[in-house]
Amino acid sequence: MAKFCTKCGKPLEDGKACSCVEKEKKEKAVNTKIDIKEYSNLFLEVTKGIIKEPVDTIKKHSKTENLLFGSLAVLLNSILTGILLYCFLKEGTSSMSVITIAPIYEISFIKTFLLGTLFMIVFFGSLSAMIYIMGGILFKSNMDFKKVFTMLGICSIFTSLTTILAILFTFISIKFVSLILGIASLFYLVYLCEGIIETSNIRKNSLAYVVVPSLCVAFFIVTYILPKILF
Repeated sequence: MAKFCTKCGKPLEDGKACSCVEKEKKEKAVNTKIDIKEYSNLFLEVTKGIIKEPVDTIKKHSKTENLLFGSLAVLLNSILTGILLYCFLKEGTSSMSVITIAPIYEISFIKTFLLGTLFMIVFFGSLSAMIYIMGGILFKSNMDFKKVFTMLGICSIFTSLTTILAILFTFISIKFVSLILGIASLFYLVYLCEGIIETSNIRKNSLAYVVVPSLCVAFFIVTYILPKILF
């Protein structure tokens, strides 16, 4: 009795796979290459947009189908934060050792980098979960967790740029790093509020009751609960 392929229906030769299987593998390989190019172009587009037209860019790209891109943006921001944390501590302790004429303690790059990266990933995850709980469940808006997380990733691209600037300033003047990060945080807060409004039907009167508790809980998790677990 002749056997047929369950995918395309062609007759199968004994002991051989259908030609459509190999074709499918090749198509997946091609699509992977195209995706890399598309994500690179998308990153450049969003980076330019977040500077020139931030609100329109957040509204345009904060979609559930861009979840992977938003996740990669969050990962990039977290990695840069890990590098910044190491540079900040390294240069800070170097300055102190000059004053005391002796090194204070060694800063481990791997440990500092991994902790900084982990803390930021947990922060973004906690923040997106709280925004969804407060806005989507408590205030019954049409929020979607995937869309919220993507939106946070889109917004983080701006802070990724300022984090790179802050990393460079750790080697020039450590005093300006806190100023850069403070300004970047204000921008991110504004973009976060605009992003929530643009990606949901939440009422503006409820916005503060979503953003403030969400940020407080996220900061509490990364500054109190997570250190208790890790240390």
